Amino acid sequence: MDAGHRVRISHAPAPPIFKLHCDILGYIFNINADMNGDNKEIWETRALNVLRYTSQVCHDWRETILSSPSLWGKVIDVELPHQNKVLWRQEVLRRSCDAPLCISGSVNGYLERSLGFFSCLLMDHWPRIRKLDVSFTNYYVFQLDVICTAFQRPAPHLESFMIFVEHWDSSDSHQNHSFMDDYPKPLFSDHAPMLREFMFPPTRREIVRLGAPWFNQLHSLSLFQDFTAAEVLVALENIPSLKSLDLHERVKWSTLPEKKPISLPSLSNILVYSHLLSLLEHIIPSSNCSLTIWPVSMTDEDVVAIQRTLTHFSQFWFDSRVLKTFTIKYGFKVLSFGSFTQDGVPSFQVFIHTKNYISPSAVPVILGSFSPMVFHDTSSLEFILTSLPFHEPEKTALEAFLSSFSSVEVLHASEGTIKFLLQVPTDHQVLFPSLKTLKFRLIRGESKDTLMDILIRFAVSRAVAGAPITDLDIE
Repeated sequence: MDAGHRVRISHAPAPPIFKLHCDILGYIFNINADMNGDNKEIWETRALNVLRYTSQVCHDWRETILSSPSLWGKVIDVELPHQNKVLWRQEVLRRSCDAPLCISGSVNGYLERSLGFFSCLLMDHWPRIRKLDVSFTNYYVFQLDVICTAFQRPAPHLESFMIFVEHWDSSDSHQNHSFMDDYPKPLFSDHAPMLREFMFPPTRREIVRLGAPWFNQLHSLSLFQDFTAAEVLVALENIPSLKSLDLHERVKWSTLPEKKPISLPSLSNILVYSHLLSLLEHIIPSSNCSLTIWPVSMTDEDVVAIQRTLTHFSQFWFDSRVLKTFTIKYGFKVLSFGSFTQDGVPSFQVFIHTKNYISPSAVPVILGSFSPMVFHDTSSLEFILTSLPFHEPEKTALEAFLSSFSSVEVLHASEGTIKFLLQVPTDHQVLFPSLKTLKFRLIRGESKDTLMDILIRFAVSRAVAGAPITDLDIE
């Protein structure tokens, strides 16, 4: 090169993300390594894959991630295809060093590598496990000795123990059978001082004990065992920090003692089978407690029990708040209610799932659980009908219920909602007299011309009734 020529080398400025402080990067990496948010259907976005991809972005990021054993300990996913490779499994565990382990995924009894890897984790790393959230598929071909022996060892660092056996109750051979029948010793040898979340398949009382020392410290409890309602109620008295409670079909109904209701001020989520509804009348949950009732046969006894439960819970939901928003969704087998904050966070929710279609005679009874006065200040209503009420008891009950929403200015509606409202006579009363804005979402596959005709008819009917809408928002 001639002495008179110079070569100028310019460096492009680094992207802003490379200027982030290492503590902020570490925080982001920790969020990405949380398997709780994993979409099980999309392999590429599973936490282990995201962490691996992130470690390959640049030298600095790779150095940060490889020097953080806790990140690798959080992403032990037993389900990913490349976990079948022994070298990669060993590498992930090597990178985790001695960090606590979070294990998640589905263990298939017919996939030897999946079951082998899981068994290895239990045998060699049980004291390190902090979270164990796995489902068992084809469990009946498992060699249970390794798994059961591990489960009965002390668990000094275990915080979450969520074991689910797929299709357990779908097979007649399992109806009178319990998990770990041949290993009748207490889980964790009754030593799990850090345990906060617990779910385990039906098993013998010697294995899951309501009086176990770790039971009183739980925040989340799912019971599949055949305890009685009275035994569960006594146990709940000793779990003051409980936040989530699931009571499944095998919990048996029994007469409950007459005593003062149990206060569980942190309890914000309950799932209960319909035969246990009366137990909830003995519980005082938090004011934002959501309730799922599953499944309901809609017998007369079920309907009365639902009404009593909703009336009992209403005093907690409505006495401490003004309902500015409310949601009603009514379909063939689902009836739900709820209220949300301006940020979309549920204040409370109710889901009623039925085995068969909702009985027309049940709707007036269930809606009658709510006092009309609580909806006086509601300004935004989401009213979604996925099936039209064809029977008079349903129609009359819905009309009477909706007449309580005199202050609603914004209505979120479906096609079924508009069709129903067009059937309501306006001779004596106009529903939603304060309504100004209608928000409507078009669903793919629906005829736009037909829907526009329905919306035009609804807008005209409101104008004729002297209560016109001023804004139509179609998504």
